[in-house]
Amino acid sequence: MGVLARFRSLLRGLLRRSDVESEVQEEFRQHIELRAADLMRDGMSPDEARRRAHVEFGHAEGLRDEARASRGLKWFDGLHFSWLDVKLGLRMLRRYPGMTVTAGLALAFAIGVGASTFEIITQVVSPRLPLDEGDRVVRVSVRYGQDGRIEPETLADFAMWRDQVQSIKLGAYIESYRTLVGGQTAGDPVLVAETTASAFSIARVPPLLGRPLIPADEEPGAPPVAVIGYDLWRSRFAGDSTVVGRNIVLGGTRTIVGVMPDGFGFPIWHAAWMPLRVSELASDPARAPGAEVFGRLAAGATVEEAQAELATVGLRTASAVPGRSFRNAGVDRYALGITSIISGTSSGVAVLLALSTNLLPLALLALICANVALLVFARTVAREGEIVVRTALGATRRRIVTQLFTEALVLGTLAAVLGLAVAGVGVGWTFDVMWGEILEDFPLPFWFHGGLSGPTVVYAGVLGVLAAVVAGVVPALKVTGGIGGRLKETSAGGGGVKLGGAWTAVIVVQVAVSVVVPAVTLALVRGGERVTPALPFPVEEYVGAALDFDPLLAGEVRADAGAAELAARYGAARAELERRLLVDPEVSGVTFSRRLPLQYHPWNQIEVDGGAIEPPDERGHRVGVVAIEPDYFEVLGVPLLVGRGFTLTEAESGAQVAIVNQPFVENVLGGGSPIGRHVRILANEDAREPRFDRPWYEIVGVAPSLGTRSGYGFGGIYVPSGPEPASPTYIVAHVRGDAPAFGPRLQELALDVDQALTLTGVMTLDRTTESDERFSAFWIRIATAVSVLALSLSLAGIYSVFSFTVARRTREIGIRVALGADAKSVVASVFARPLFQVVLGGVLGGIATYGLGTVGEFSLSSAVGVLAYVALTLAICLLACVVPARRALRIEPSEALRAE
Repeated sequence: MGVLARFRSLLRGLLRRSDVESEVQEEFRQHIELRAADLMRDGMSPDEARRRAHVEFGHAEGLRDEARASRGLKWFDGLHFSWLDVKLGLRMLRRYPGMTVTAGLALAFAIGVGASTFEIITQVVSPRLPLDEGDRVVRVSVRYGQDGRIEPETLADFAMWRDQVQSIKLGAYIESYRTLVGGQTAGDPVLVAETTASAFSIARVPPLLGRPLIPADEEPGAPPVAVIGYDLWRSRFAGDSTVVGRNIVLGGTRTIVGVMPDGFGFPIWHAAWMPLRVSELASDPARAPGAEVFGRLAAGATVEEAQAELATVGLRTASAVPGRSFRNAGVDRYALGITSIISGTSSGVAVLLALSTNLLPLALLALICANVALLVFARTVAREGEIVVRTALGATRRRIVTQLFTEALVLGTLAAVLGLAVAGVGVGWTFDVMWGEILEDFPLPFWFHGGLSGPTVVYAGVLGVLAAVVAGVVPALKVTGGIGGRLKETSAGGGGVKLGGAWTAVIVVQVAVSVVVPAVTLALVRGGERVTPALPFPVEEYVGAALDFDPLLAGEVRADAGAAELAARYGAARAELERRLLVDPEVSGVTFSRRLPLQYHPWNQIEVDGGAIEPPDERGHRVGVVAIEPDYFEVLGVPLLVGRGFTLTEAESGAQVAIVNQPFVENVLGGGSPIGRHVRILANEDAREPRFDRPWYEIVGVAPSLGTRSGYGFGGIYVPSGPEPASPTYIVAHVRGDAPAFGPRLQELALDVDQALTLTGVMTLDRTTESDERFSAFWIRIATAVSVLALSLSLAGIYSVFSFTVARRTREIGIRVALGADAKSVVASVFARPLFQVVLGGVLGGIATYGLGTVGEFSLSSAVGVLAYVALTLAICLLACVVPARRALRIEPSEALRAE
């Protein structure tokens, strides 16, 4: 029988035991009847024939046992779970409350982290679109080639496909931020999808109020309308049920015709929807904007059929543009395509990366289970007498192990339930952190959610069972191994359970981890403290925002405006906004730059004429580079330390001059004078190959550190912004009064100047690093929780095991004292092994801490804290040895010898 066949037989025997037993019984009956019939044909009477057949067949119960054994069921027959075992497990939890709380919380934390990770990975790697038949919603793409370049599809291409493709109902959208005026506030812009009306029929989600977009809304001259999302409806319109029919300003004045239900964000994460007027935008294929195309497979159509048809259409439509060629066509699961976009790599690699992250929580669970197993082992040894009595009364080793496993399973089940509650909070928390840090407050796709799925609940249950196996079965096997021989040794005055090499290794590793975890936590705390360095100006008085210009906002701009005209319009709008702000009595200064202070600045590899100090690696020095207006330092109220600022002429002409900051002087030039020297940019994050034909900048001044934060410190270079205003850029306004309350006023002014101006991320500069601080706080909380649990478990485990070890030597100590041994030498022998294990673990932990590079992060107080913790561990170790040792030394020699 093959392995699979044997496994299927075993599984059927476990799941359908009664059916299997009935089949065996029926087979036995048929064999006996056939044999009896043979005997009767030979002339034997019926009664005698049946008796003879039973005798020849043998004992039926024995044959059934053999049949069970052949299926592999006999081993499972030895496992008997009963409600009494569960009640005994609950009683043991009440009897040892300290261990129950410590081990239970630790297992719940590990299971919670594992379940959270599993849920997040599931949603990222294999997301499910929460739509009716969501697996039939697809992303569509056709790539064309022209002049050696690969071109993405445009809205003109979509217009051609829509009329020719039959296997997919197609839709398209263009997204942008638009400032919403209407309702209770005029806050930050909202993310809007200009989409075909087919998006709503493809999603198959009816509106909560009013109607969705319809094809008539796309027609030229149709009244401008909008559909808003549930969150927007609740936050801006207080959930007003009469909002349908109200006029708002959203890329022009338009009427709300519908409200979508909670959780709806199709195509991706949008808060409002406006009709996409395809016929207008695609009238000139050469100027048609790019668009994202989606669709729903027609009834009965497969992905392969749709892709083949799309390729045929792509080949045909490629000839519509001279010089254009067809490259490929793609039809993919909708949500999976977005996952690949988020991960920034291929889906296969993304899956492997995502799945590999599950190994970390499993490793954490294994570590905590090892600690819990130590505690359970110590508790189980204390019950050795009970186990011996049960063995003497006939209980098999398997029965005892099953009982101890059931006790651990009760603990693991309670921990799994608590862990699922932790996971429910952890998933939502993690998505919030991802939203703020990884996506920089860009919303998550609507199919991500903070709840737990059915597979995650099952996964948590499996983790609970695994924890019970490690924490229950392993100690049970150790305690019950060779119990018969140990009983004889104990009766003879020696023997008993001893810690082996494996448990010694566990203790050493436990101590080492206990040293590493708090060290890493302290390093994270120190790193988090550096996220927000103090700046030499009152950041809370300054309001900053990203200032963008959307040329697609107004229809007339889209159709006929060139790049120069758009740049001129943006420059004029920006200048007008600055003028209006400067006449506002609440504003004392306005300036522009390509980055805000304390924002992340992409790194730039630089070269300095005349050389610099030794760089940290082969790539050389890397610093942040910021383009600024000439009045930048003046508006911030920060005078230069050395040299001069930029002149207006230099800014308008794009002169090759630069101002460096103090960290640059210290880290790149070693404190030497920079004035008059030259620096140039060789490479950056986007173009990593160094180029030596780039221009040199003459250093004319030195500024204090103003938060040019890259991944390589705070070294920075400021250059003039140039004659053409860049989009997007950042506006910084110095506010005399309540700076946080000035944000809506800034939004209103920008919208009043030009509706194509979009302000996002309006906030005071002291909030610039909020997402970084949240991200840092997230890991600090995780590390702190792990640290506290590791320390609690380690200290409890160390105390329990060492106390047990010394207690087991009570009789030996008494006899040695009775025989005249010196008390000091006896005590030294008692303490030698535990001290060796603690010292070895501490040394290994110290080496690991040094190897992780965290020692450099320690302040004096941090170092004192770590040393205090090591001293505490040593004290607990000594305390665990002192109490049983003193008890042993107090035994009268005569009593020890009499007992012997």
